[in-house]
Amino acid sequence: MMSVDKPNATTQTVQRLNITTKTFMTLLLTHAMVDAYGSMWPVFKMLAKLDLATAGMIAFVTNAIALPTQMFFGVWADRGNRRKLILIGLAMCSTTAFLGTVGQNHELAVTPAGYLILGLLLLPARLGQAMFHPSGASVAGNLDPHRRSTLVSTFVAGGMIGFAAGPGLFSLVYTRSGGQTEWLLIPILFVLLLGVLWCHPKEERSGRPTPFIKALSALRPIWGRVMTLYLILALLSAMLLGMNFLLPEFIEARGYPKWMVYGGGMGFMTLGAVLGMIPAGLLADRIGRKRLLLTCLSLGLVAYYVFLAVPTIPLILFIGMCMIVGALMSAGNPLGVALGQSFSPPNASLISGIMMGLAWATGSTSTWLVGYLAERIDTVATLNWLGLGWFVAIGLLIALMLSTTKTHANPVEPGAQ
Repeated sequence: MMSVDKPNATTQTVQRLNITTKTFMTLLLTHAMVDAYGSMWPVFKMLAKLDLATAGMIAFVTNAIALPTQMFFGVWADRGNRRKLILIGLAMCSTTAFLGTVGQNHELAVTPAGYLILGLLLLPARLGQAMFHPSGASVAGNLDPHRRSTLVSTFVAGGMIGFAAGPGLFSLVYTRSGGQTEWLLIPILFVLLLGVLWCHPKEERSGRPTPFIKALSALRPIWGRVMTLYLILALLSAMLLGMNFLLPEFIEARGYPKWMVYGGGMGFMTLGAVLGMIPAGLLADRIGRKRLLLTCLSLGLVAYYVFLAVPTIPLILFIGMCMIVGALMSAGNPLGVALGQSFSPPNASLISGIMMGLAWATGSTSTWLVGYLAERIDTVATLNWLGLGWFVAIGLLIALMLSTTKTHANPVEPGAQ
């Protein structure tokens, strides 16, 4: 009998490992697609010659409406609906493939009706991102709690690859097809089909749904730490979104080639982020997320202002600076999400929604503000003001590290310090 049971147990383990591997690989690919189609707005607004202030307002309003819903989607995901939200979210992001249809007609695009249509195309994609991120992040982090930072960092790195590729891909299709960006529906539909076939996360379904307010009340013992971490990530999101929004104009003002303006610069910043995230996740699981986060913020503050202060330099050196700044500006997001999840693993999706959705929604106000300021003062001066957020974020993180509040009901995971 034992000779029969052992092979069966081994077979089940191999099958489960195969499903887990396919699920995680699908998560990386779907995250890349979600963030690729969500990152097309900054380069589109330049290709379509939209007013900066209006384009910034559209980015802010759509983010402000959609991203806070990540908390609600997080609660829904924790009820056993993560797979549904991952797939539906991916499908909704496809609406940005129709931006070029409106943008190619400049006379229509710059009218109030045109701006309204563009906003209505961008909003479903933002809602799709809101559906996807808490579910995807919690599935990735819960695959192995002892390697949560590594898995979440790898998951975020997949999204950053898409984030880097999105502007360049959109720019290529837009210019080569005369604005017929509907061709971009093909790759996202292919990945959606792959997700249907391969994405099968292990989910715990509760017979009695938890009301949203009750789910929030479960975080009461750790609410102070959650809110402090949320404010830190909101500031980091504001600086990252503001920088990305004005990056094409900043690179153009420095006199670099057009391919750097239309996606290349953002691509190298994101490449730096990807190259730094996975090693940062591995290191955080060893020395602690808070300590590494403080190190990244301190170095990021210096790198950010050096990046703005240095005049036009040889292109290869500028590319290197883009990668360094991108790595340090982006490291805080996966580290912060993993740290927040460790506060209460049973509520991982809800906390992910707060750390990703609510924080990014708050941070999205920067796109409107920097767009407004850039029209009245120069781009570099606007980005200098934006960088003040580094100082506040570092102060809040030090306060969090000095806090002695502990949640006895939820033991501290390895790497949470």
